[in-house]
Amino acid sequence: VPQARTAIKANVAALQRTFASGQGKEPKEPYDSKTALDDLPLVRKALQLFLESKMMESEDLLNEKDPTK
Repeated sequence: VPQARTAIKANVAALQRTFASGQGKEPKEPYDSKTALDDLPLVRKALQLFLESKMMESEDLLNEKDPTK
């Protein structure tokens, strides 16, 4: 159990660094398998905001980056 907690803390710290850097790209159209994963930083940031009980901020971020959804 202590090892799992250490791993979780390391993952949380890595995510916090990613989000603090402001990473997040606007989605690209049309779909291209070579760039399909480019949206993940934005999705991770939105998820992090949501999990921090910042639901409105999460929704606003997604609306801002992808107004045509």
